[in-house]
Amino acid sequence: MGVRQRSDCYVWNIVDVGSNPTIHTCNNYGGILTKNSSQKKAEQLGMPAGTANAILRKSIMFFLVKKLGLDVCYRCNKPINKIEDFSIEHIVDWMDSDNPAEVFFNLENITFSHLKCNISSVRKKYLIENGKNWSKNNIIECEEGMSPCSCCKKIKPISEFHKDKCLLRGVHSECKECRKKIRKKHGVLGENG
Repeated sequence: MGVRQRSDCYVWNIVDVGSNPTIHTCNNYGGILTKNSSQKKAEQLGMPAGTANAILRKSIMFFLVKKLGLDVCYRCNKPINKIEDFSIEHIVDWMDSDNPAEVFFNLENITFSHLKCNISSVRKKYLIENGKNWSKNNIIECEEGMSPCSCCKKIKPISEFHKDKCLLRGVHSECKECRKKIRKKHGVLGENG
């Protein structure tokens, strides 16, 4: 005995098989979406289909932005040359505005920037809003491809740091060597590291 439930996009057939009900998801066109199709897509793409779709959308967007000549960073006014640096942002912050949905979806409020510039501006705003000191003096300038370690205070190649795209430089503030020492000190790592 099956029960059909409908939503805007999908129909679920809940089939009672003894004590284990199973759910088959069908799209409105009658095609059955199974776990196997998701696995097959992930295997063929080398990543989950959702991740692949997001990468494809960003690639299309970057291609069109370059083609239209809109590939200049809103923050620093320099060209955005690599897709890894490409970021979409709102000119006017939509969060906590009088009409967040309207501000969020307003295409006139959308601009493009380097990811680093976008993250930096958000970080600066966060620090100011929370009464923290924001000063360019707090940022140690380095050559491209280098970053300072907050523990050993040495400037090292970025390859010496674990990646973290949420941070200003795109890497952790402690180098791999110092992080390993910290983790060992706190018992996170075993004897062999």
